[in-house]
Amino acid sequence: MVPVTEEMPVPVMPLSLDAPWWKSKEVNVPVISGGGASILTALGGIPWQNLLMIIIGPAGFAGFFYCGRNADLKFLAKQFSG
Repeated sequence: MVPVTEEMPVPVMPLSLDAPWWKSKEVNVPVISGGGASILTALGGIPWQNLLMIIIGPAGFAGFFYCGRNADLKFLAKQFSG
């Protein structure tokens, strides 16, 4: 048995030759519309435990360094005040 194949023409959109690449429809439409993906889509695929670590991790590091900075400033203030 031979598979049945049928050739069908497929419409092809021509590139915007009259505009520079950064002004062409092929660039602007996906950029403006989000290209089919968004930040919410990307974050929606992350397990909640990992997302929690992504949010809390940098906040924890910032808090750690902020507390250390305050302790250093208090130490220096005590040294210079007498």
